[in-house]
This record gives sequence, structure tokens and C-alpha cells, in this order.
Amino acid sequence: MSQTNSRYGTPVDATLQVEWEDVRPALADAVTAGMAEQHRGADATITDVTREPATEILRTESGNIYARDHPVNEDVTLTVSVGARQTNDGTLWFHGRPVQTGDTVVLDFGSVTVDGTVTDTAVDG
Repeated sequence: MSQTNSRYGTPVDATLQVEWEDVRPALADAVTAGMAEQHRGADATITDVTREPATEILRTESGNIYARDHPVNEDVTLTVSVGARQTNDGTLWFHGRPVQTGDTVVLDFGSVTVDGTVTDTAVDG
């Protein structure tokens, strides 16, 4: 039985894709599928982690700009299953505020805190 509140909406299960950029490998190693946080009743569990080399932008003395893989750091993409709320207008709320693509979210898993950018949202079911 769902409870609807006109301001904060109906509880829903949702999935967020969160991009965590330019992360040191030791820190990226600390984030694994299954890690969970609880934040004011808004649960979040990592369901998938993908890693790829971070991009580094270089400018030559002649002014040319090049992008290359960073020799060490990585970009980490997290798929996170969250308990959220959805209002009648379709707005998704997480951690007590609206969340959409491009927003920053902070996820505190105890041993590591992720400060990343939401790249996709979906309401499950």
C-alpha cells in the first residue's frame, strides 16, 4: 500500500546511474556492488560498478588540445537502486530533494563517500 503525499509524492523504487570522475584506483577499489547506505529512510544499494580510464586534457606549447587516457585515475559508473518518491508531475525525489540527470548526489557508504553526477534516472516497474 503506497502512501501519497501531494508535496513529496508516492514511494517508488528507482535506479540512478551515477558517474564518479577522476578517481584514484585505491578509492575506486573501495566501491563494490552490494554496498548500501541509509539516508533519512532513502535506501541506496550499488547494483553494478564499471570502471574505465579517466580522460586527461593536454594543451601543447603550440596551442593544440588533446584528450588522452589518464595514466592512473579512473571514471567509475555506479548503478544504484534507490528508494525514492515520485510526485504527480513525475519529479523524482531522493535524499529529500528533486533529482534528475545532471544533478550531483552524495552517497555515504560509511567506508567511502561518492560525490558523483547523475547521468540517468528510471523508475523501476
